[in-house]
This record gives sequence, C-alpha cells and structure tokens, in this order.
Amino acid sequence: MAEAQAAGTISGDIEPGQLLYAIFALSSWWFTTPAVARMLLGGTPGGDTSQSRRASLVKLVNRLTGNG
Repeated sequence: MAEAQAAGTISGDIEPGQLLYAIFALSSWWFTTPAVARMLLGGTPGGDTSQSRRASLVKLVNRLTGNG
C-alpha cells in the first residue's frame, strides 16, 4: 500500500495500514457474518449473490483508494 501510495497509483489520503485493514474488513465481513449480510441485503436489487458482493467490494475499494 505504501509503495502504491508513494508512486501515486492509489490515493495517499488514508494511512497504508488503515487502508489495508479497511479493505480486509470489507472483504471478510460477508463471509464471517453471512446471516447479517442476508438480513441487510436479501431484499435489495441483485440480492446477496457472490457477483453482487464482488461488484460492490470493487467499487468500495476503488473509492477508498481514489481510483473510482
């Protein structure tokens, strides 16, 4: 993360360790608490599918890193 931030590949707005932790937390939440994910996302367009989770995660990470 720090190297990518120094190279300007991703935003340096968030400290590298905090950014990595946030991405890890976002990506692991659906798998560690599937009942909560189903409860929150079950009625949304696209539902709670691996494809919709991945698409949302990609968008969130892009925004966190300044690439979206």
